[in-house]
Order: sequence, then structure tokens, then C-alpha cells
Amino acid sequence: MPWIEKRAGGGEAWFGGQEGGAAIADVLFGDVQSAGKLPVNVPEGVNDSPASSTYPGKRWEDGIRGRDIHRLPLISITQNVEPLFPFGFGLSYTSSATHSSSLSPDPGMKRTSVTLDVTNTGTRAGAESGSGLCERGACFCSAAPERTQSFFPIALQPGETKTVHLTLGESSFAFFHPMKKQWEVEPGTYTVAVGSSSRDVRLSQSLEIK
Repeated sequence: MPWIEKRAGGGEAWFGGQEGGAAIADVLFGDVQSAGKLPVNVPEGVNDSPASSTYPGKRWEDGIRGRDIHRLPLISITQNVEPLFPFGFGLSYTSSATHSSSLSPDPGMKRTSVTLDVTNTGTRAGAESGSGLCERGACFCSAAPERTQSFFPIALQPGETKTVHLTLGESSFAFFHPMKKQWEVEPGTYTVAVGSSSRDVRLSQSLEIK
């Protein structure tokens, strides 16, 4: 979308159906709050897509079907490919802030409880959604090092604060061992993060699994 900076705004509509036009009009006129988030990574151009022959690295392992797996901002970016719009990106007519957040790891159970307070800092009612991600620094498997494991949607009135609870269980840290043909949790250091998008990380903490 080389024209995006020349426009006042942009939107993407998915599977609108018969009333799709009316629904888009409601959002454009502000009658309905926009709250959708991108389920994919939107690249700057075709050369930044894993489908391109010029994409750096191993296209399948590093690309993973257009998903934004280029690591969290706090870790070195794998291929230094900055997306035009990252996984989880979305704008609305209000704003939100995350605070009083905490991670409570239970290494023995290979489980992490996540608690965070989300506040509507705007003047209109709206919704916020985010995701919990788990990343392994160095993994035996060739799967994506960063994986989305849990989502949360939350509706808020102006100035309202709600507490969100997420649990990342053992399956969040597991990978399928191709030779053993079973799921395993590899010992090591993991990064658990929660963000509004994959590039808007609001909470992160390391977790050691032995």
C-alpha cells in the first residue's frame, strides 16, 4: 500500500456479508466503535513477504504463513523485516492503557498466570483486545519461536478499568518433536509477553523451565 500515507485513514473489512456496506458506514460515521485487530502481518511490499524469492532466511521457517514471527521488540529481530501493519494492529475512536500488570510463573507446572489492568483512557466507550505470547530463545524445533497462546477481549466505558486474567498452560510452551512423535516442553528460558499487538508489548518477563 504505497499510497497509505497520502490518505487520511484506511480500513480493512473481512467477510462483510449482505450488510457489510451498512456496517462499514456505521464505523465510518462513528455510530459503531471499530475494535477489530489484524489476524495477520501486513508487509511493506512483496519482497518482505515469505512468498518472495528475495525474502531473507528460510522462507517457510521464518515466514510461517505471513504471521508476524519476527520476535518481540525486546529481543533481536530475526530478519530485521519491519511490517507495515503488525499482527494484532487495530485503531479505534478511543484509547487504552495497561498498568498494574504482573506475571506469576509456576515452573514446576510449566504454567504462567498473567494479570493486568486495562483502562479506557478515551472519551468514548470501546473495546480493547490483546494476546499473550510465548517465545523460546533457542529451540530444537524449526517451528515459529514466538507463538500467540491466549487472547482477551474487553469492553470498557470511558475511564473504566477492568482486570484481565490469562493462563498460559503447559501446551503454551510445548512443541511437537518430529522424531519422538509427541509433544514436549524443552528446558530453558522463555519470554512471556502480553501486548495489544505483536509490536505493542506492554508486559514481559522471563520464565525458566527446567
